[in-house]
Amino acid sequence: MQMLEPNIQLLCLEGLMTILDSLYERTKLCNEETINILPDNFPTIEEMENDKKMKTLLDNASKIFNRNPNEGLEYLQGSVLPIPLTPESVAQFLRNNRGLSKKKIGIYLGKNKDFNKKVYREYCRTFKMNSANYLEDFRFFFESYLIPGEAEIISRLLTIWSEEYYEVRKDIPGYPVKSADGLYFLSYCIIMANVSLHNPNMTDKDRMSYNQFISSLEDENDGDNFPEQFLYDIYHGIANDEIKLPEDYLLENHIKEYAWKRLDLHHRERDNTPYKKTNSLLSYYDHTVFNLIWRRVISSSKYCFSKTRNQEILEKTLNTFRMVALVANHFCNYKAFDSLIVTLSNLSKILKLKADNFHIAFGKSRKSQLATIAMFTLCRIHCDNLREGWKNVILCISKLYSMNYLKVLSFHELISFPDDNENAIKDESFSYWGWWFGNSGQTEQTEEEKRLVEITEEVLNECKIIELLDSICLMGIESYEHWIDNLIEISKGSDEIVEPIAVACLNLLTETIVISSNEKITCSWDKMIQHFSELLAEDYSSKYSIAVTNLIVLAHRLLSHPDANENAVGMLHVLMNLNGGPTVENMLNKKIGVGLYYIFTEDVKLINGAISWNNVFTLLVWMMNSDETAMQAFQTIRQYILFESEEPENELETHPYINEDNFTLVTELVTKLAKDEKFSSYSEEITIMFSTLNKYNPLPPVSSDH
Repeated sequence: MQMLEPNIQLLCLEGLMTILDSLYERTKLCNEETINILPDNFPTIEEMENDKKMKTLLDNASKIFNRNPNEGLEYLQGSVLPIPLTPESVAQFLRNNRGLSKKKIGIYLGKNKDFNKKVYREYCRTFKMNSANYLEDFRFFFESYLIPGEAEIISRLLTIWSEEYYEVRKDIPGYPVKSADGLYFLSYCIIMANVSLHNPNMTDKDRMSYNQFISSLEDENDGDNFPEQFLYDIYHGIANDEIKLPEDYLLENHIKEYAWKRLDLHHRERDNTPYKKTNSLLSYYDHTVFNLIWRRVISSSKYCFSKTRNQEILEKTLNTFRMVALVANHFCNYKAFDSLIVTLSNLSKILKLKADNFHIAFGKSRKSQLATIAMFTLCRIHCDNLREGWKNVILCISKLYSMNYLKVLSFHELISFPDDNENAIKDESFSYWGWWFGNSGQTEQTEEEKRLVEITEEVLNECKIIELLDSICLMGIESYEHWIDNLIEISKGSDEIVEPIAVACLNLLTETIVISSNEKITCSWDKMIQHFSELLAEDYSSKYSIAVTNLIVLAHRLLSHPDANENAVGMLHVLMNLNGGPTVENMLNKKIGVGLYYIFTEDVKLINGAISWNNVFTLLVWMMNSDETAMQAFQTIRQYILFESEEPENELETHPYINEDNFTLVTELVTKLAKDEKFSSYSEEITIMFSTLNKYNPLPPVSSDH
């Protein structure tokens, strides 16, 4: 049996692929004009949904009926069955619900009550008694329920059946049966012959012979004999093909044979085929079909992927995942695509593997590698349709980031920040994403470990995560917002999210904003301000310094946004209220000072635009009052006032940055410098600043009359 399992799995996967492939092929043929066209003589989706609800109702009723027939009928009264019950309605219920127990149907129909007799008569009438071969009609009818074993009940049921059948057939020219009584005797002999010919406990000499069969029916056709050929066909039909009651199939474990036979008979008695084929260009039902199957397809494919060791099955499941993604994205089924990505992230085991031996476990697991490649590839291709699934993708990227499998490289915007633990300034460049592979701090590796690291590098390179991150800036607003929201939520940290992953998320969050368009920044800046305010209001942690750095870089990015530069300075106000006491201030204030100096001097025109100078003034005064940031404040003010002209030989009539809106505040800043002992050694430069302000004073002269 185990040897057959891969073949069975392959057949099942082929079946799933056939369905998905047909759906996908139709998406390429359909357009907006044909996708909502209902084929002729077909039900609408709403009608099919109602049919589905009715089927569920009937299935529940069948289960109750199989326990207690009367309770099952009562369950449907008022919805499907009338109040009070009618023989016609009950007969239709018994006839058309395949989930009913054949034994329970027989017990109900065999009761010697007037209502039950009427139901049985109506039940007989639901069958089409138009076969040229009586044995076939008899076989079909008596295989529809399990006839009770008591002789009295059998006789009563055969009598009613014979009456109804004869009533339908009696006027047909050449019909060999002359009365209902004759049909009753024939039916009884058919049952006796069937038992005699196929009872395993009887010997051959005791079985009913053809001559005995004929003799038992002599003069029973309303005083005459039945035609010999008619009886010959019936007898040999029984001998060659036993009439098996439903119970016989169950006892002999021939359930599949019985089910196929029932399906064939059910099909043959219908006027039309139960299946209809729609125009290949019309995909009216495709969306609904996909909604019904995608959960089961993903679940079954996940099971096959997890359990199999067969390479062919692995490839089939990966193809199934790809087809689900294609169809889901065609129909904009975000839940299906989210579920697929979450499934692949779980199969990749990136979040489960321990960091200290990640490269060993990941390098050895081909399944993890295949799932990882599939996850990042599908995300990159269909990132615009991902929603809640971003969380798992971000967690995977952040874990790789935190383990140095994904590390930042130099970006074009550089800020030289001072180190948190040293007075010296180092080049701590905030930068764009890039690749760097390492061994998570191990100094020595065995040859086997080096080989596994190389495998890990190759797999992650094949994932093209950098291209995925680049594509985030091009996707639609809705998917982009889910990306941002998940980054914010994860970077907050929790009991389930370790600190390195939260820090990695914080960096990814800032890097996303840095390279995003102004339109996307607009939809996220309020969230960003609130998020960083909450982070810096917490107790000091390793995220603190990272948060300060990222906040400064974000503010610098927002300055270039025409509608957000006021918010940029608003973000910087958060830095004035750090929650950590003097120790934290001593560690971070110099970093903050360097950042503010860079922002205020890198492009003075941005500061001099729509930004309220009251905010800038407040920040500069805060910098001047701190020993760690005082020099950055002085250099910022000095550079702003003592500008370098682009044409030094031509003296300007007006100052390029000082105007009526900011002159008073700038003058007050210089006055504070002159009064502060920290800047006493710069008195000569301060004097030059005053002279420059007087020279370019934009305010109108005060009238002598006042």
